[in-house]
Amino acid sequence: MNLLQLRYFKLLAENEHMHKTADELHISAPSLSATIARLERELGVQLFDRNKNRLKLNRYGNILLKHVLDAFASLENARQEIEDMNHQQHNRLAIAITSPTIYHKTFEAFLKEFPDINTSYTVVKINDWLVADSLMFYDFILTSPIDIVGNDWEYELLCEDDRAVLAVYKGHPLAAMEETRFIETKNEKFIALSLGHSMRRYFDLLCNAAGFVPNIIIECDYQMRSKLVSEHYGITLTTESGVRSKSQTWNADDISFVRIIDPGVKRPQGILWNKRRYISKAASLFREFIISYYKNHPFGD
Repeated sequence: MNLLQLRYFKLLAENEHMHKTADELHISAPSLSATIARLERELGVQLFDRNKNRLKLNRYGNILLKHVLDAFASLENARQEIEDMNHQQHNRLAIAITSPTIYHKTFEAFLKEFPDINTSYTVVKINDWLVADSLMFYDFILTSPIDIVGNDWEYELLCEDDRAVLAVYKGHPLAAMEETRFIETKNEKFIALSLGHSMRRYFDLLCNAAGFVPNIIIECDYQMRSKLVSEHYGITLTTESGVRSKSQTWNADDISFVRIIDPGVKRPQGILWNKRRYISKAASLFREFIISYYKNHPFGD
């Protein structure tokens, strides 16, 4: 086995399509097929179940992929550690976020304290995680730990008690209430985030726990959701940290917030990192900073 074979195998395992993978590698499909065939002959087993141009990893292929991912992760970690030692990457940081509206104050505080660290923040959806090892591109992901599957992740909770809150327009029958049971909203018109958003997954879980199918009139992004509630098109679900975030687009003159007391499904927030990824000096600084920040600001406000 050599690195070229393993790189081709890894991409083919992710795409499960011979011609698509060959195009991405800028080689011919027969050349890619021959490379994989040599790898299979060397191992003495087939790695894919084949159906025309579609391929599916079999049990042997899954074993090899696990070790290939570990190997490439180790090589990437070695590169990053050497660059870190050589002071080439000490000021670079990549963060993935699933709920961008609740972390703005935290990021502002971090940038104020560490202005020389070059930080990128990328909003990701749950669907992005279906691509093998896609989150390995990030030092950390800020999300609810319930969204992450697999044993490759470690995390530290930032906000353990983030609870569900309704956002309703002024004049709505619920607007005068401080709290309600979620089942009481079963006939309401909901403005929901698009499928794939972590917060949308929480909304669906809450509806399921309350025992009703929501009447969703539109699916959209965070900014449009807030605007449509303000304009009386419907109501939506957020959390206490979403309400308290100064970056949220809620208009206090147009919107009221109502706590949901049943079901008591919480949405904890945490900082997660892959066990196989090297933690740089900049990443260590960020992790220490955000954990400390949330101890003093439990909802990130």
